[in-house]
Amino acid sequence: MWVEGGGARWGTECGFDSEVSGESLSTTAIDTAQLLWKANWAPGLTAQYRLGESYVWSESASGGVFYTGTRTRTALIQHDVRWGEHNAQVILEGRRDRLDDGGDYGSSFTTGAPHREQTAFGFGYAWERAVWTLSANVRRDDDSVFGGHNTGAVGAAWRWAPGWSARINYSEGFRAPTLYE
Repeated sequence: MWVEGGGARWGTECGFDSEVSGESLSTTAIDTAQLLWKANWAPGLTAQYRLGESYVWSESASGGVFYTGTRTRTALIQHDVRWGEHNAQVILEGRRDRLDDGGDYGSSFTTGAPHREQTAFGFGYAWERAVWTLSANVRRDDDSVFGGHNTGAVGAAWRWAPGWSARINYSEGFRAPTLYE
């Protein structure tokens, strides 16, 4: 068993042509933190639990100040089971986004800010025998704004020499845009 944690901050600052629009400056920053706990319960049985939060904010000044930010909180539970030639994985994931829109000149509102919740459940299976691997995955996402979406993937791999393989996969995915997008 082990626990990992981390955080980071990235930022950019851009100036624009001051002769056209007056003094203009745009600043964007991303703050992120994550806590991960992994456990090997028994041979072939592992689990992972993850909590995370990120905050992306942008501010621009051009004859005034405009501010907007998006806070995203995530949680993941993942269990993997391996027995002989078989591998299975179950995932339960949750996400909550909240938009803090300051509007022009810092007229920020904090109550009733737009938000969205998303939950997902996934199951994956892989069969490995000699040089062949066959896999299939399904996932159900339910988004409070964009509704429910079913996605999946199927694939096959052939290891024709040590360190070399040929693969074929088909998959579909769903990603809701961020509140800022």
